[in-house]
Amino acid sequence: MSNEVRADVSKAGQLFVSDIWLHRAEDSFDLSFEAGFPDVRWLTDNIVEFYRPEYFDEGMDSLTVENNAGKLIKYLRVQSENKFLIFELRSGESISLKIPAARGDSQWIAVAGAFADGLEIPFKSESFDKRHHSNYHIAVALSDTTIDAQ
Repeated sequence: MSNEVRADVSKAGQLFVSDIWLHRAEDSFDLSFEAGFPDVRWLTDNIVEFYRPEYFDEGMDSLTVENNAGKLIKYLRVQSENKFLIFELRSGESISLKIPAARGDSQWIAVAGAFADGLEIPFKSESFDKRHHSNYHIAVALSDTTIDAQ
């Protein structure tokens, strides 16, 4: 049986965004959301992180997320070993996040979301050889989203 986790987010008592996809487990061999991300913390008023503390035992990498689109991003779902929901990222704004260092041979990073006008930010992911990188960058633009290692 498959299991899917989605989120509805309210702001000031009003529905802000609904049906944000967070996780999917296809069968009993897949890690459940609760087991993979048992802890939740708000890093700021507009960034929530779902994580497992043990994922940071091998150290941390840095991830910068930048809005180059010229308009407000309503929400972004950013994931690596942990997951973030970022809300209301203004045009020209960038944020710095700490992600767990890769536990295997590569660091995988993905992003998806929507602009305030409803235009979708399509899912995009990249994988990087962990031996050569520890700083990563996501740039969201109207034409495309890029994920780079620096």
